[in-house]
Amino acid sequence: MAPYAEHVVVCTGKEDWTSRIEDEESPSGDFVRGLKGEIGRGGKSFDPFTNILTTLSSLPPSPTPSTTSILLFPTFLKIPSIPHNPQSYSLLSTAYLKAHTLHPSHAPLSSAQKAALTRNPSLASDLPSPIPITTPQSSSAATAPATPAAASWVPFYNPASSKSSARRG
Repeated sequence: MAPYAEHVVVCTGKEDWTSRIEDEESPSGDFVRGLKGEIGRGGKSFDPFTNILTTLSSLPPSPTPSTTSILLFPTFLKIPSIPHNPQSYSLLSTAYLKAHTLHPSHAPLSSAQKAALTRNPSLASDLPSPIPITTPQSSSAATAPATPAAASWVPFYNPASSKSSARRG
């Protein structure tokens, strides 16, 4: 498996998506297509040595129309209400997703080409302010006990069938 530099989790509020998230017909799909147009294969900021994993999630979506909220890992940031436009995709990729330092294979590139592939955190100020997600947002959510039904399901591996499953514990 290829190493990933960043993981972008797109908050959609939906529970099901198309098998290719780029084909999703929704505002979240628009966001993914725009972002992948910037950092994906063939995008103007594509770097084969800086892999970015993009995933849709059922977490609550942005309340503002034509915007998307995302979570970034391993930086543990939530960026709320990113507008769906090419400038925002470019700012997001440059401020948060591009490489901090380039792979040695980039040595022959010009200074301008290297700058186009390198992260510039100062541009983050042109996007909605990030929110650290290292602590729970409310104390009641952190102290709420798990429901008995949810706590009784335990994943297990059955070597005879070579399939993972779940069973009641």
